Amino acid sequence: MQRTDEAQHLFNTIDFTIGVILRSNADDLNRIAFAYQEAQCLAEAILLAPGVADAYPRIAACMNRFEALKAAEDASCAGWMLMAVQLRLNERNLEGWEALLAAVERAIELLPCPEPTRH
Repeated sequence: MQRTDEAQHLFNTIDFTIGVILRSNADDLNRIAFAYQEAQCLAEAILLAPGVADAYPRIAACMNRFEALKAAEDASCAGWMLMAVQLRLNERNLEGWEALLAAVERAIELLPCPEPTRH
């Protein structure tokens, strides 16, 4: 198990991200939901080495996108953060990961189903 300070940091991150979701208008909520879906697709596209459960490459990719969107003050960064945290918790080697993952899942439930983009 990892140290509890990481768990506390992730709790604070989830709490902040839920706050962003709750304060968002309908357009921002749709963009957050779409960003979460994009993050899922990106994470799934990053192949992990055989036998390696470390999700770091996937987490880092999501965090890079999160940082760029956060710097632009784009609320959709919350979707990328949700995926990064979910990927970390899915490793199941952090004290209290079950409760934290449940909080992430509740945050995801606050999001609407993203509307398909029109071309």
